[in-house]
Amino acid sequence: MSGAIPGRRQQKGVGARRADAALVERLDAALLTVAHFFSGQTVGDYLAKDGVTDAQRSLFRALRVVRDTPPPVSISTVQHALALSHPAASRLIERCVQEGFVDRVASLADRRHAIVTLTPAGLRAAREVERGRREVIAAVVAAWPPENLSALTAELERLGVDLRRVRERPPEPISGRELSGRSPGSGG
Repeated sequence: MSGAIPGRRQQKGVGARRADAALVERLDAALLTVAHFFSGQTVGDYLAKDGVTDAQRSLFRALRVVRDTPPPVSISTVQHALALSHPAASRLIERCVQEGFVDRVASLADRRHAIVTLTPAGLRAAREVERGRREVIAAVVAAWPPENLSALTAELERLGVDLRRVRERPPEPISGRELSGRSPGSGG
């Protein structure tokens, strides 16, 4: 559906157009390829040549949230930004603390909450990973015409906005009947 959240009933005329299933399948496969590439060993090997450690790479997303979010940044901030459970976010921040990438102190306003700040080492780690990722991207798209790269960037930015909207308002579960195209009472 265009502009609609999967599984949500839409008002008549709003988001009534359905996305082509074959195109959605191709998009899903392409996004998985990109995700696996950047989380996998290919980028890890490239970054390791420049001295980026596995710890820096694996903690990059958390470091970026702490760096890019206006203070105060809490564990809950990281939890929501990365769509993690609170225990998973706590473990992630603990790993960042152990690596010396962030400092964690009790909030002065509420000592039950911790405030997380990036250390100089954390800032360097985030910059090194980001620089390496961008070098890989630049190498991959070097032969692309600028207008193609611009169009892809614009559409991915649009997708990012829509995905953030879905994260803020998750879709309702889709029943098996809806997936199969059968309606209740259709006999089967």
